[in-house]
Amino acid sequence: MRQHGLLKSGRNYLGWQIARHRLKFTLAFSAVKPAVSMLLLAPTHREAISFIHNCWVMFLVVWAIAALNAKRTKERWSTAAGLGYLLANVIFWYLLADSDFLGDTLLVHHGPLPSLLAEVVCFVGTVVTVWARVVLGRNWSGSITFKEDHELIERGPYQFVRHPIYTGLLLMALGTALVRGTPDAFLGLLFFIVIHVWKLRSEEALLTRHFPASYPGYRARTRALIPGIY
Repeated sequence: MRQHGLLKSGRNYLGWQIARHRLKFTLAFSAVKPAVSMLLLAPTHREAISFIHNCWVMFLVVWAIAALNAKRTKERWSTAAGLGYLLANVIFWYLLADSDFLGDTLLVHHGPLPSLLAEVVCFVGTVVTVWARVVLGRNWSGSITFKEDHELIERGPYQFVRHPIYTGLLLMALGTALVRGTPDAFLGLLFFIVIHVWKLRSEEALLTRHFPASYPGYRARTRALIPGIY
């Protein structure tokens, strides 16, 4: 009887161990299944280019429509500064999207995984950019301006960073650089960062002047572009 009981206990223990390991395997497979599916569905380089192109088209369409309902401008930056920013953007776009001045050596190869990463980064950037634009509403302007009845927005993505539109555009530019993979594209990304850090600092000087009681506190609570970093 005692041997029979020990044998039965041993079988129960073995069965419990098998069930436990089966459950762990099932949970582990469930965790990696989405990643496996994404790898199997990873886009080709051509598909990634098309996807990112569509993200930029959607961005431009949203901007063109929303610009029609912006508030009237009360104060704007100088004509020289505006022209300088326009020229800087032309250079940025040329480097990011079309230039091969530095050669066609690839820093990121055109494989399924880099293409998938480029799509995800660009898509997240598009979502952040459009979300920030919707929340900003009629206070938006493409240049450094102060609007009539201008509001200091601290809700939505603005509760995490002060310039979420630039954050989203930075992600879109990063996704574009990844899908191109060339030195010129990453130089364009660096150029984008430089010109928009300059622009956001100019914007913050303007907002500090017009919101002296509230903007310094808002600036102290948040980062400019990347939550917790910068």
